[in-house]
Amino acid sequence: DGSDIYAVQAVRDGAFRVDLAENGEVFVYGREVDDFHTVDYEAIAMLNVSATQALYQRMQQQQAEMNAQKKTMHAQQKTIEALTKKVARIDTLERQLAAIMEQLAPVNAVRNATITEKNDAQ
Repeated sequence: DGSDIYAVQAVRDGAFRVDLAENGEVFVYGREVDDFHTVDYEAIAMLNVSATQALYQRMQQQQAEMNAQKKTMHAQQKTIEALTKKVARIDTLERQLAAIMEQLAPVNAVRNATITEKNDAQ
């Protein structure tokens, strides 16, 4: 005469009992299953696709970051090479200047002595 939902209270082979005041046979709508625990493989497959897409996007982002870091590192390496060459050139010039100063030391000594004599004479 109608439809209602009842909780199953007991199950035995070929029958089950519900909290129903009436006795007799009833029609139960639904499908027969051996195990109520099921796996929704379609949902798992979609979850796998979503996770794979997220990982792929993350991988692409990390690859872009790595490429940018490689460019920065390459530029820094070029700068280091240029600075190393400049330091080497400065070292060479410093040695040349020291050699010139050594050569000029006797001339400066004579010049300083001459200046001192002139100052003493005045």
